[in-house]
Amino acid sequence: MAVSTKDQERLNGAQQSAVQNYTDQYYEAKARGDKAGMQAAHDAAERVRRARQRKWNGTCSSSTM
Repeated sequence: MAVSTKDQERLNGAQQSAVQNYTDQYYEAKARGDKAGMQAAHDAAERVRRARQRKWNGTCSSSTM
């Protein structure tokens, strides 16, 4: 499964690769029935997305001052 269009628009290449890796881990855990593994992979991908959002918000805020 590829990263979403939203992720492609908002994340750089390294971040997209990280999210893709966590997505792969999620589906591998799902195939094993490993709910904790699914949650861990999901949480890791969300951390990448939030880190990008915080960086964007900081850049936006400083450029408007």
